[in-house]
Amino acid sequence: MTTTTETTTPTVTAPRITATVYFQVWQNNYAVTVDQATFDATSLYEAMSVKDRAAIEDNRDSSDNIYLDAVERGLVAAWHDRPFYVDIADAIEEYLEAKAA
Repeated sequence: MTTTTETTTPTVTAPRITATVYFQVWQNNYAVTVDQATFDATSLYEAMSVKDRAAIEDNRDSSDNIYLDAVERGLVAAWHDRPFYVDIADAIEEYLEAKAA
């Protein structure tokens, strides 16, 4: 009698950087979040210089520029001259930790 054993190999996905952009509108001189979107920023991050990568902070020009580049490449919708902010720093840290493992 012959028995066969099935084994499954877990799917391993490459680490990615998922950024979140928060779209806002002005209400009584305050920027209020009304929507959000996520996008894969991995290729944008990898294309940056080491100096520019090190300068990335949430809710700053450095992270805003990643979103604007993603818009140019069609990776995420444009928010047409309204306020927004981007969260990406934690995702970058997780990405770098996963790559180093």
